Amino acid sequence: MKNIKKVLLVIILLVMTITVGIHKDQFYIEKEYSASNTMPLDENGEKVSPAEISLIGNQEIRQDFIARESEITKVMIDFKAWEQKNGAGTIEVDLEDQTGNVLASAKKDVKKLKQSKTSVTTTFALNVEVEKNQTYSLVIKSIDVESKKGVYLYEMQEKGKLFGDLTVNDESADGRIKLQIGMMHFAANSMYMMYAILLIAIILVCLPLQDWKLKLPGKEEKTLDMNKVLSRILFLASVPMSFFIVQRYSGYGIGSFIHLSFRLKGITNYLLYGLIWWLIYLICNRTKYTAVLLTGLSSIAGLANYFVWEFRGIPVMAADLASYGTAMDVASHYSYELNLSALWALVYTTAFICVTLSLRSYKGLKWKQRICSLIGFCIPYSVFYTQLLHGDLMKKHGITVSVWEPSRNYASNGSLLSFFLSYTYYVVDEPKNYSAGKVEELVQDYKSDSASETSDTVKPNIIAIMNEAYSDLNVDGNLETSEDYMPFVHGLTEDTVKGDLYVSVFAGNTANTEFEFLTGCSMAFLPFRSIPYDTYIKDNFPSLTHNLISDGYTGNEAVHLLTKNAWNRDVVYPLLGFQDFIGVSDVDNVDVEYIRNFVSDQTDFDVLISRYEESRKTSEDPFYIFNVTIQNHGGYSASQGLIDTPIKITGDAQKDEAAEQYINLIKKTDDAFKNLVEYFQKVDEPTVIVMFGDHQPSLSTSFYESLIGKKSDKFTLEDTKNKYTVPYIIWANYDIQEEEVDMSANYLSAYLMKVIGGKMTGYQKYLMDLYEQVPMITANAYQGADGELHELDDKSQYSDLIQEYQMIQYNNLFDSKNRLEEFYYLAQ
Repeated sequence: MKNIKKVLLVIILLVMTITVGIHKDQFYIEKEYSASNTMPLDENGEKVSPAEISLIGNQEIRQDFIARESEITKVMIDFKAWEQKNGAGTIEVDLEDQTGNVLASAKKDVKKLKQSKTSVTTTFALNVEVEKNQTYSLVIKSIDVESKKGVYLYEMQEKGKLFGDLTVNDESADGRIKLQIGMMHFAANSMYMMYAILLIAIILVCLPLQDWKLKLPGKEEKTLDMNKVLSRILFLASVPMSFFIVQRYSGYGIGSFIHLSFRLKGITNYLLYGLIWWLIYLICNRTKYTAVLLTGLSSIAGLANYFVWEFRGIPVMAADLASYGTAMDVASHYSYELNLSALWALVYTTAFICVTLSLRSYKGLKWKQRICSLIGFCIPYSVFYTQLLHGDLMKKHGITVSVWEPSRNYASNGSLLSFFLSYTYYVVDEPKNYSAGKVEELVQDYKSDSASETSDTVKPNIIAIMNEAYSDLNVDGNLETSEDYMPFVHGLTEDTVKGDLYVSVFAGNTANTEFEFLTGCSMAFLPFRSIPYDTYIKDNFPSLTHNLISDGYTGNEAVHLLTKNAWNRDVVYPLLGFQDFIGVSDVDNVDVEYIRNFVSDQTDFDVLISRYEESRKTSEDPFYIFNVTIQNHGGYSASQGLIDTPIKITGDAQKDEAAEQYINLIKKTDDAFKNLVEYFQKVDEPTVIVMFGDHQPSLSTSFYESLIGKKSDKFTLEDTKNKYTVPYIIWANYDIQEEEVDMSANYLSAYLMKVIGGKMTGYQKYLMDLYEQVPMITANAYQGADGELHELDDKSQYSDLIQEYQMIQYNNLFDSKNRLEEFYYLAQ
């Protein structure tokens, strides 16, 4: 039996060894090299501004440099070209060896040079193998460049060790060009170290450690049971090992982990892992199995967090646990790849667990000792519960999780601590100075329209579409493509209202945008990444749907051609007033077309037309339907099937296969939407279609970095706001006022009613007044009428208005006993 166990453990270690070899490509690491950006000082000690090299006309600038690695991947150059959009000409970047042979070349139009208040760095892709430590020349050529305010390269005075001679039109110049060069090398040492660790683990498993006795010096013959000693060492070591493995998934090396370990946040993580370790030991009462379970569970949690972080760009938050079922359904649509950090974490996990399991097990504590330990466990747990989960101890020491961009400090805090800290944002407290009477005072001037009162205003059919991952990536930066991927929507102007819609989620948590649209509530006052559908809506809740029903609309259906229980919709939709919920299994009179593994938008829109035509057979009342599409769902890789990509990304630094798949999917949405509009153009009944995105797509962080022009940890508030921006369109087949206006999703349904002149609740009227003062408020930030962007906690002239909105929403969502029903519903 003992030998069988050892054989199985060796097989596991060998499988891990093979896994390392299979992922050989992950050992290629890109580094960015640049000389010091330090500028010289003048005689007064002030920094001297960098010189500028003009690129007007036809110029050639040559900068020598030494290759520190075996492959050049990209060159990042700083330009000064503030009027580049009105300029003309081309910038060509060549990489030459010392004999003058051009090894790689890239071009960009002057109009496409990166130039904004936050970035002047343009990236040129130059993928070529080179000889390490040899000298090469970077040649920058301007070809027929014209610009009224000029186009320049920045010249720095210090060359640094990387850079050699600089020439401008064959004339020698001092200094160097301000640039960075990306170089790739194969990290063979890392691969050999992994093999070495696994080999040592195999040797230790094969050795008879469980029978190893150590004779102690002395007159009496005594022996030390080394199996017991090793078991206890590994038992104690499982706490720091688990902490390290989870951090390794987040990219931490040994040095950064040690640095974290001696800070308050690191010590707090140790205490949390220690609590879990203690609890596992009390349950299983074996040191060996405690070490194995703690390490294994920690590694599984770290791996799950790693994949979630890769897919959506945001780590696992406590609020995500409420959406576990939906997450498992969504998980099947993604492909899984391990990077170097994840491989290291798996190697450490496998080696530690296999060596620990190879040892003999011992009985643990007796019952009385276990009871005493359980009592002792309650003391640190009570500190954890009161101070971490329901206190502000960490906040007092500046240790928080950013609700705007949790990835900024999630790993630096330690993933386990950050996860528990995110729970503190999950609890909704009563707003300061809240009372139902106070809310009644705030809204007393906003009276709901009467549902029974007749009106001469046109009452159009309403077709509302929340389109999965529908966005125009140009809002993040200038995406260079071979052709427009949403030409119909871009060209739609007549009888159209459109603009940017600011949402509270990115790359996932679709239901939150739909919650904001249907209810007029804002995620700004709810825990970050919480899902109101899963957590807060437990009874009938005021919504656009309830009010349209009161106003005599028929249909009143929701359509989502995928799993009906995703995001708890099958439970929540009836509470929001929907009288029927149509899934893909309910479609029998429309041919279902799949694009990749998802129902196409064309099929979705055909279902909307079919439901409208069915309703006309039985009723002449205005028709309303709400549709959540699925075609553009994340997972833009071969695992979900691929589509043809006639539209290409032409920007060298932006090229990304998944992003190219995505924009071609958006083109299919554009075509399908055109067909829907053209159908209702021929319908005699007045009809309004509103379509909006739920969030931007789950594409790689590196793609968004190339699009925005900087590393994610350098994103400004404006950059991040752009990542939470999608388009919306309100189109009518009759005359409405054309507008281009931007707003956050919580205003959109009220704005829709304003556009069509529909009956409005007091709440919708209040929202329209608030919109004039604070046109954007999301879970991430708010923006006032003055255009200034603020983080949610920032104080401003709009803070009182936002606090009042928070009180009103609390009354609506959490104080149902005192909810001002006449304010949220049409008057009966």
